[in-house]
Amino acid sequence: MYFTRSSDAPVDAGCQTTKDLIKYSDDKMADIAKVIKENDEGVTNDRYEHQDTTPMYREWADKIRNYADSISDSETKAEASTVAGKADDLAKVQEKYSAPVPDAQLQQAAIEKSNDLNKAWDAYKAAENRLRNKCHMDSNDPKL
Repeated sequence: MYFTRSSDAPVDAGCQTTKDLIKYSDDKMADIAKVIKENDEGVTNDRYEHQDTTPMYREWADKIRNYADSISDSETKAEASTVAGKADDLAKVQEKYSAPVPDAQLQQAAIEKSNDLNKAWDAYKAAENRLRNKCHMDSNDPKL
């Protein structure tokens, strides 16, 4: 009797688009993380000139939505649409906290932003992991 491993399962067109979606997401998040790191290295006296990552998050979420919308398989599309919704939620959190706040509220705003971003990120990654599982992709898939 022959058994195939889930990673050897055939990949349908929806899952190929899913792989493209996840590769794009990973690459874009790496770009955003790099900008955030560069911004953090430029901190002086809590105020500094930095590159606003808000448009990067919006571009990322919109592109994830485009990938999800292009999937023809209804089950895969439903999972990808959930991922796109969570990406949009994350972009909205970033947009919410992009406005300047008074100095007296900086610390509290930073805490709230961090908490809300972490919650939104965790929800996004959970949805993404369900999509990965649907297409038999592990998080270290070398084919991405």
